[in-house]
Amino acid sequence: MKIRSIVNQRRRGIEVEGTIVDIAQVPLARSRKTLMKATLGDETGSITLNLWGSQSLKCKEGDRVKITNGYTSKSSGKFELNIDSGDDIMAMDSE
Repeated sequence: MKIRSIVNQRRRGIEVEGTIVDIAQVPLARSRKTLMKATLGDETGSITLNLWGSQSLKCKEGDRVKITNGYTSKSSGKFELNIDSGDDIMAMDSE
């Protein structure tokens, strides 16, 4: 699946590969959880990827990753990609 096909609709069970273009921590008031927002891109487009807690330790800027069992949700008028478990993101070998 390409990013272009997931940026404008709610979907579940998404499997997509892409490159982490950038990643930054989002400050959360009154929370012990860590939220990182990354931009995941491929040749067809990009989407914000939300990573919670240990999920963010599995990737860094420039990494190629594979997302399995992801889902999209709308935030501030844009769709974002989410994953439920750290096992749903995997770094891939660079080509």
